[in-house]
Amino acid sequence: MMNMTEATDSDSDAEFAAKGIKTPLWSGAAYSTAIGKSMRAMMTSSRLRAGKQQVPVGYSSGLELFADAVARKDKEKMLDALAKDPSILRQSDKDGWLPLHHVCALRPNYRYVDMMTMAINTYPEATRSVDKNGRTPLHILCENSRVTVQALSVFAAALGELTLVQDSHGNLPLHCLCRNSSCDVSLVKKLASGKSAYATINDEGQTPLHCLVIAEAPLKKEVFYHLIETFPNTVLMRDLMGRTVLHWICERQELDLDIIQAQLASAADAVSLSDTNGDLPLHILCQNEKVTRDLLHLMLQAHPAGVYALAKNDLSPLHFLCSNENCNADLLTALFSFDNDNSSCARADVFGATALHLVCMNEAISTELLRTMLLMCCEDSFTPDVHGRSPLHYLCMNHTVSSELLWLFFDRGHDLVRQVDKDERTPLHYLCSNVKVTPRLIEILFDSWPSAALVADRDFKLPVQYLVDNPSSTPETTALLICGPASYRHRYEFLSVNGQCVCFTQGTEVVYVQTNVAMDSKTATKVLVNFYSSQVCVEHEQKMFLRLKTAAEIRDDHFSPTVHETFENAKRRITLRSIDIAPEDHTGDATITLDYALVMEAPLYTLEGLRAEKLCDTEAVRAITTELANCLFFWHSDARMVHGNIVLQNVGQFEDRGLCLYNLSTSRELYQQRPIGSHAIALSSCPPEAARAFVAKEEFMPTQESDMWQFGCLVFQLLTGVTLLERLAPWSGSIGHEQGLHLICSLTEVVIEPLIAEIAPEFRLLLQRTLAVNPRYRWGIDRLLVCLHVLHLIESIFT
Repeated sequence: MMNMTEATDSDSDAEFAAKGIKTPLWSGAAYSTAIGKSMRAMMTSSRLRAGKQQVPVGYSSGLELFADAVARKDKEKMLDALAKDPSILRQSDKDGWLPLHHVCALRPNYRYVDMMTMAINTYPEATRSVDKNGRTPLHILCENSRVTVQALSVFAAALGELTLVQDSHGNLPLHCLCRNSSCDVSLVKKLASGKSAYATINDEGQTPLHCLVIAEAPLKKEVFYHLIETFPNTVLMRDLMGRTVLHWICERQELDLDIIQAQLASAADAVSLSDTNGDLPLHILCQNEKVTRDLLHLMLQAHPAGVYALAKNDLSPLHFLCSNENCNADLLTALFSFDNDNSSCARADVFGATALHLVCMNEAISTELLRTMLLMCCEDSFTPDVHGRSPLHYLCMNHTVSSELLWLFFDRGHDLVRQVDKDERTPLHYLCSNVKVTPRLIEILFDSWPSAALVADRDFKLPVQYLVDNPSSTPETTALLICGPASYRHRYEFLSVNGQCVCFTQGTEVVYVQTNVAMDSKTATKVLVNFYSSQVCVEHEQKMFLRLKTAAEIRDDHFSPTVHETFENAKRRITLRSIDIAPEDHTGDATITLDYALVMEAPLYTLEGLRAEKLCDTEAVRAITTELANCLFFWHSDARMVHGNIVLQNVGQFEDRGLCLYNLSTSRELYQQRPIGSHAIALSSCPPEAARAFVAKEEFMPTQESDMWQFGCLVFQLLTGVTLLERLAPWSGSIGHEQGLHLICSLTEVVIEPLIAEIAPEFRLLLQRTLAVNPRYRWGIDRLLVCLHVLHLIESIFT
């Protein structure tokens, strides 16, 4: 046996590198002895080339001995096998591998450089030999995860020729090297002798640059930069899937901002190229769970029109992002910032699903995510898909559904609880079959539409039957559907919610009020159901209506709406919003239950519909002004009351009654000491004296003078189409409530007079006498009516 020592595989590469060792890991004498023995055997045993080697009985053939030694990584036995039968260098195994192929595959590769050198020197043709997959030993070496520049140098004599040899899949050695985790710039430079190798494509249409970014190994930045700098045209080359390098970069699990920036700097057009499925790199990035806000912004900035691009099945980047389990509000905000016409949310795919449908299917949904989505959604976003299902159906199927999500949804899509899909199932059906269902979820959805419990699907199954079959359901949960919701919901079918919950202070108490339009099943008429958090507030409003009714009966007037009933235990749950915080800046939702309610007749319509209209017909404005002035006269002179919050939405046209004031939470009798706190009065009609009180953190007592200011603000809005505050400061809608109060405090006659001068002459006197900053100079409604009547008579005489 040869007397040589070999380093074990456990020796670290760092140890040898530190010693500067680049030669075989045994003594020079042992190496010379091994080479000499092999060469003498080949020179003196010419019969080995003629046919089979005569192997003693009980021994394997030379090739089998060599293969066994390779399997054991035993270099001594490999050399011994070669010494006994040098012809095996020309023999291939069943895979077409020569011994050189095997040696090139061994790791760590630098330990076998001497064997590679000996094999090539002995049989140079072995470098060109291909296996059954068309791979040369150089291909195998480039796939070796421990390949070195020293090992590549062994092929120096034929390297230029071998680097252009493609295997049966069209791969050059450079393709194999770029997939290798050990790939570095020095190896690439050693291997790529000409630029043609950089642009060569394999059978899948991939360049070496494609192979680099597709490889599962961590992407080597320095190699990437070298490849795009050496041959930048490969950045725009597409594989058989139509994908550029940027597509594959966006699909990698380790996304790197620097890599994408370098790619875009090299070829900015790559961001606008789509693959065979119609996917832009942006579509693929939105599907990647590692996507970040910065990456998304970079891609959209490079190609803003990509936000509207549709891939296969009409899927937009927003569709993909909403399906991403790592989607969050920051990502949605980044994408929406490039959606200038706000059309992405309304766009449906071929299955009729909008982005809102998909986000409701996503089990990563959160209140922050849904809130951000709903802020951008239009009515088309709630359209049922091809299965007839609304986003609420899918939210009820979602295992992460919560009461907060449902309340958020009802703020925008309250009527969807009545939607029936093509299987004739309501959202309640799907919620009852959800294994994560809770009694609170059932109560919320059931209370929204009690009749849903009686709807049978195509299989003639009621929601309660799905609840019984649900393994996670309890008898208490099932009892909710059997016993029914609060009794008033059987009578009143809610049609809509008029605005959000109003919150204001009443003395030391914080009061919450919400108004809803409902259909009374007994009388088949529309009613207003006002919910309150305070019993005192309900009793006060009921008392105010009673006083109006009494005064109307005495004076034979018609300015008192009818109250039908009041009730307790309403259990109306609402989601609170901070008035001073923009919706997109909310970080959490608070909920409160309103237990008291008052039911009154509903107006045919309110003046709120005229909010954004400028009435050109002065006769119409005059008629509204006169009728409202008569109503206010009834309040001040006959009923001896003040309203406190006269705005368009609190003035309704009632059947057989004309215009009436309602929503009496801020109202009081003249002799009654009942101050109100901040937010009780709409900012658009807040009198200056009330604003000063609120700024000083004091309460305010509504007066007849404050009613006259609000009356003047309402007339001004009817004439101009904007509020007085918006006319004075168009940016007033962008500031908070507190800043708005300070703005009102700064009003003077000098500021208001030019605005009144722009109004039609017949209304100037009215506005001058009502929009006086000092309440002492405002006319009362009786004096104003007399003046208006006289002016009307004079005008009639001259006409």
